[in-house]
Amino acid sequence: MNENRKICIEVNIEEINAFKSIIESNLESITYNPNIMKATALLTNLLDNYEKADTIGNLKKPNRILSKVKEIEYLNSIIERQKWKISGLMAIPILQGVQDLFVGANNGAIAMESTFNPGDVEIHSTNEHVGEDFMVSPRNIFAIKSEGKRKVIYLKSPIAPMQGGTRRYRIQLDSNFDELLKEINQSSQILLRVSNGFAINVFEYVFSKPGIFVVHTNPRDKLYKSIIEIAVDSKFNPKAYHQTMRQLNEYDNYRNNFQSNLQKIKQIASQIEYFQTVYGLNG
Repeated sequence: MNENRKICIEVNIEEINAFKSIIESNLESITYNPNIMKATALLTNLLDNYEKADTIGNLKKPNRILSKVKEIEYLNSIIERQKWKISGLMAIPILQGVQDLFVGANNGAIAMESTFNPGDVEIHSTNEHVGEDFMVSPRNIFAIKSEGKRKVIYLKSPIAPMQGGTRRYRIQLDSNFDELLKEINQSSQILLRVSNGFAINVFEYVFSKPGIFVVHTNPRDKLYKSIIEIAVDSKFNPKAYHQTMRQLNEYDNYRNNFQSNLQKIKQIASQIEYFQTVYGLNG
């Protein structure tokens, strides 16, 4: 049978503080332990009686009965601390969820980088019956024009052949059109065929007139005269074009927000680390 008994013991403040430290360290755990709650009542009793007791050699008066009001206040403070702790622990997965959104967006940008900013492609051509090889960045291409078997690649910036020689704004070669596009579009869809005679770089042209693609930058050199405006024909696939443009817009958004997302990821990581430290979850 449980019953309360009044006892008289000799204690010092260091012993009480040691007991208090043990209880508080156990309160740091989020696991509920009813024995710790019971021990807090004993601690309250000890503190209350210690403050009111006489020193050794002068114990003539009986100790007062434990103040139930103080015990309740102490227990309430523990409850409030546990509520605060639980609310903080709930914040961590919420922050992690938000962080995952920004991480996912930046991962999307990285994944799409190879599609819309691919590496150089080696192109073999002939010039006056002499073979030449060029390392061509698909992003450096304005358009490709077909002149029968002969294909002409128009470049934004001139490049020299790997064997050395004059830098060119145009590369001419004999090739099947579809095979050439497949070779350049090895890991991307930057070049899109819009007619029997032309393929364009989707970064460089806009569909600004009915049935006609117009180049963005409008290069003035007469070298580019034939590729300023390009009309579409039955080779043009509108569905594939609009799908590519949706992906391109998504890529632009990811790329434009990359640094901002990176900063947000770092800020949220710092907040998570703070909560983990405050609530004793860092080891």
